[in-house]
Amino acid sequence: MKVHLAILICISFQVVLSEQVASCELDSECRVLNTCSNNECVHKELIPLESLDIVGGLVILVLAGLANAGGMGGGPLMTSSILLILSFETHQAIPLAQIIVAGGSFVAVSLKFTQKHPKRNRPLINYTVLMHIQSPLLLGTTFGVILNRGFPEWLIIFLLTALLVFATFKTARKGIKLYKSESLNKVDQEEADEEADGENDQLTAARELNNGSSVSPELQAIYDSEKKTIPLVPAVIIFSVLGLVILSSLLRGFIGAEECTLESWLIIGGVAILLVTFSIITARLVVQDSLSKYDLGYDFDEDDLIWDYRKAAKIGVGAFLAGLGAGLLGMGGGTIMSPLLLSLGVLPEVTAASCSFMVFFTSSAAVVQFGVAGEILFDYGAFLFTMSVVGSLCGVLLVKKIVNRSNRSSLIVLALGGALGLASVIIPTYGVINVVDQLESGNTQFGFQDFC
Repeated sequence: MKVHLAILICISFQVVLSEQVASCELDSECRVLNTCSNNECVHKELIPLESLDIVGGLVILVLAGLANAGGMGGGPLMTSSILLILSFETHQAIPLAQIIVAGGSFVAVSLKFTQKHPKRNRPLINYTVLMHIQSPLLLGTTFGVILNRGFPEWLIIFLLTALLVFATFKTARKGIKLYKSESLNKVDQEEADEEADGENDQLTAARELNNGSSVSPELQAIYDSEKKTIPLVPAVIIFSVLGLVILSSLLRGFIGAEECTLESWLIIGGVAILLVTFSIITARLVVQDSLSKYDLGYDFDEDDLIWDYRKAAKIGVGAFLAGLGAGLLGMGGGTIMSPLLLSLGVLPEVTAASCSFMVFFTSSAAVVQFGVAGEILFDYGAFLFTMSVVGSLCGVLLVKKIVNRSNRSSLIVLALGGALGLASVIIPTYGVINVVDQLESGNTQFGFQDFC
């Protein structure tokens, strides 16, 4: 049975497999943690706990802490760990992984939801960036899922590993460069503090004046609106797009539209047109917003994205390609978007918080879909959800404490690089083991399959 997570899920680890339940006569003929029941190998219930259950839970705890500290959900990490350690079938592992991702990202968002930007009086989560990248990201995922159906698993694993290695290298290099820059800035700042305290006071006063009552009413209105925990316009667009994709998925299920039927293509085509329309609208909104701020003398921070149509188009295309990779290769949205936002100059703290926000809503929607379909094992789901919550809580708080104490946001980037590096090892390991199993069973498929 092929397993797909509808187009609304840009973060799930979609694996194209022909799932076959192994026949058996004895428990010894089944994989570890599986027993033979009615001549079929089935996974044990959570209780009684076995040593591998505990090991798997602890691994999930550590991975959740590392992934959410870096701003990625860690879907590929979680799915592979469940497959390798807990010996679940793919169709069982994917829903469990989404529960883990939802739990970890919920903690990350809860801790960061009310936090402020490290340099300005605005939310830590960059809703403007999320508003613009969401539509092209989901659009790319739509077509990526369609391509995913025809690609052989060995090729998906190979491409996924190559992309993970590339993302690990880019992220690690960014983290090291930022770490060195922070070290130099510390030395320069100490010297500047000793020699120019008066000048710093004047600079602070100037910024306060620019953000104070002396500015024009229009500019003051912008500063006041930025103080809101959730800005209205980006929030409306973000939730509208997410609702659109969820409703389209529910509609396909309600009318029973099978893959590659006229009804299915009409729904997909309609959603694609609406997503393109939303992308154009958000591009215009972000560019006009930057132009208005510039004309009014807005005090841009050096890390702010100053939008123009060329940059909006570039970021939109990048988000589309990221979504294409998410759908085709099973990469999570946070896994791809975190390095992308960092490369655009977005602060690591803002990147982590923004991606956690995106991952939480998409993974929550996935859990709801799997729950309605009756595909969730609630005993293991509750256990792994708890481990993910604890791990994310510890990881996010620990990294935040270290970052605040050392004044090094590069540690967030390095945590993300570490999580990507782990994925670069775990994913091909799972792939090799699975291909070997398929070779032994004679079910290996090396060629492309029918996309329908």
